[in-house]
Amino acid sequence: MGNATLLPGGDYVPELSAANFSSSPAHLILQYFPAMGGTPEVKTITTLIVPAGGTANAELKGLHGDPDLQNTFEVVSDLPPGEVVDNIYSRSETGIRWVELPGKDKDNAHNAGNHPWTVADGTDSTLLLFNETTTAEIFPVLVSSGKSVWSRKYSLAPLETKAVNINELIENRVKDDNGNVLPKSVQRGEANWYVARQFGGTGRLLQSNPAQYAARSFSCGEHGVISGADWYPNIVSEAPGQTNAFGELDAQVSLTEDSNCNGDYVGDSNDYEYGWTSSNTSVAAFSGASSGPDVDDVNVEGMSFGNATISGEVWDEYGCESGIDQDEDVQPQITGISPAQGLVGTGISVTISGAGFASGATVNAGSNISVSNVSVVSSTEITATFTPSNSTSAGGNQGVIVTVSGHASNSQNFFVQYPKHLVYTNEAGKTTNNGHSTTVSGTDINIVAISGDTVATGVCGAYQWLTYTPTDQNGNSIDNGTLIFTESFSNFSPSPDPFQEPTGNSTSTSLPGGYLGDTQALWWPTPPTCLPANDSDSFNQQFTANVGGTLSGGIISGGVNYSLTTVVTIARSTNSSGVPSFTVSITTP
Repeated sequence: MGNATLLPGGDYVPELSAANFSSSPAHLILQYFPAMGGTPEVKTITTLIVPAGGTANAELKGLHGDPDLQNTFEVVSDLPPGEVVDNIYSRSETGIRWVELPGKDKDNAHNAGNHPWTVADGTDSTLLLFNETTTAEIFPVLVSSGKSVWSRKYSLAPLETKAVNINELIENRVKDDNGNVLPKSVQRGEANWYVARQFGGTGRLLQSNPAQYAARSFSCGEHGVISGADWYPNIVSEAPGQTNAFGELDAQVSLTEDSNCNGDYVGDSNDYEYGWTSSNTSVAAFSGASSGPDVDDVNVEGMSFGNATISGEVWDEYGCESGIDQDEDVQPQITGISPAQGLVGTGISVTISGAGFASGATVNAGSNISVSNVSVVSSTEITATFTPSNSTSAGGNQGVIVTVSGHASNSQNFFVQYPKHLVYTNEAGKTTNNGHSTTVSGTDINIVAISGDTVATGVCGAYQWLTYTPTDQNGNSIDNGTLIFTESFSNFSPSPDPFQEPTGNSTSTSLPGGYLGDTQALWWPTPPTCLPANDSDSFNQQFTANVGGTLSGGIISGGVNYSLTTVVTIARSTNSSGVPSFTVSITTP
């Protein structure tokens, strides 16, 4: 057939050799399936009469085929299977003398193969696959060597031949369907292939070694059978009127020599016959195909509240089968709650989204949440008011369930927050010294005096404005409610107390968008003469001792005080130039 990529040595001329073991002459038709330009075609190239008990040969000159050996011959006989045996020989002008390919019986029920391969010592191994049917066929191929496995599914058109060169898979690091490659160090292993149908395809493995003037063909036929099934569920419940993909059922395929339903597992496939049934079609029925080839998944529609068992089976032409049974609950469905969280002791309006809602539906959010104002807007929406109990025990995820006509939905979480921490932000000083701004270089410290807008009566000193944002037990922001912040100082150093807090030290804020703020004052023990406006030098001279303390507190929500684990530490010091500064740190034990 001309030059061959895998078999150098000149042009090759094929020859058909046939032997007739019957007592009647055999009339043979030789058909040729070349793949020129990637498209298979059918050519009848010769006819041959083989006498009873005799042999006959036919030299096939003038043929042109694919140089990568993606060609197939088929010999059609008018005698029963087994009476005629034929081979194709191909002779080269130089080098390799013969390449022999024994014919495979088309009526043999083998639909799989397991072939040894090697690439050692310059050997080339090529897996040849042929789709002998009139429809497209899927050929799953597994090339293995020890723990390394390469797998890919090839789709072959009717009468198409496909060559899979194992050397190229290794050298070019070709990825399989899972992104795996064969290591370059591998030298030998096994090549498996199969198709779902009997008589759906054939395969053989060709090994050639030009340096050794050798070529061999392995045609180890086996049976690919269903040995089990893998189930990948998508849903276990849905609402009336909903249609969803139920899941995917894949056949486990094993290779065996005697077509029993056990063997060596080689992979999963969905190229088989399927059948699906529902135990109660008034509750759950199929939308679309529920049986036939490749129906590995089905769409199930909820018809009415109740329960049904969905059964799926997959089988092959050898009588091997497997399947699953799974319950399908048709019930109300909750898909979301908005907002998905709320504050202890604070009512909040929520919208419940889902399906299967109807007039008279009830909403239960557990013992820690009072539910009121339930309104069924539509079959997919309910509004209600959630008021969590005002205690830490109400915090965390609380399951919400909708019940319609005695049928309960799935549970959807609603998160209840309670205040636990503070996030600290430092803002610049906001008051004045006798109406005049006073700046101490490099700090946010402000000097205050007695008259007018002092924060404590009869004293002068320095203060810093602090801003806090409350967060919940998980450190997340609190988005609704009204909170009151209470504070206290402790751990003063040195003594006597140079660390005093201003009057009016509680702040109320509405969330979201609010913050808890307070002016924190650091004073010296004996009130000095009030500082003149903008006199930072006098301030620096009097602000010498290193003092400090800690601020702790709580947040009141709905009249309940929630102690904070957050501690704000405030320290006053001076730098090497004598300029005072405040240091504020925040910790959450």
